[in-house]
Amino acid sequence: MEFEEQRKCLQCGKEFSGRPDKVFCCPECKTRYHNIREARERRCRSRILTAITRNYRILRNLAEAGHTRADMMILQGLGFKPAYVTGHRRLRGSHDEYWCYDICYYKTETRLFNIRRVSELQ
Repeated sequence: MEFEEQRKCLQCGKEFSGRPDKVFCCPECKTRYHNIREARERRCRSRILTAITRNYRILRNLAEAGHTRADMMILQGLGFKPAYVTGHRRLRGSHDEYWCYDICYYKTETRLFNIRRVSELQ
């Protein structure tokens, strides 16, 4: 009889023995573990999409009102999160170009400028 090493279940922490590659004590723990992990990933994706959607609304309103510049402090007060973009391109000059769907802009530490809506993404 071969000695079986005791392991702890990844979900509930209960000790169990069995196949060497087994990591859960029962099918219920396995299902619960994967459901919790998937829910966490869904919440993360949802937070990112919410931030991008909020950024887009703010930028769209600025572009529709004819504003091409905006102070970063004011934007952040409205809920703008500069880390969430749908595209980024490093230009040869001193500015990086950022995209939020069909709206393009340049960014410095203190403001956004050259905010414009582009009909076709490049």
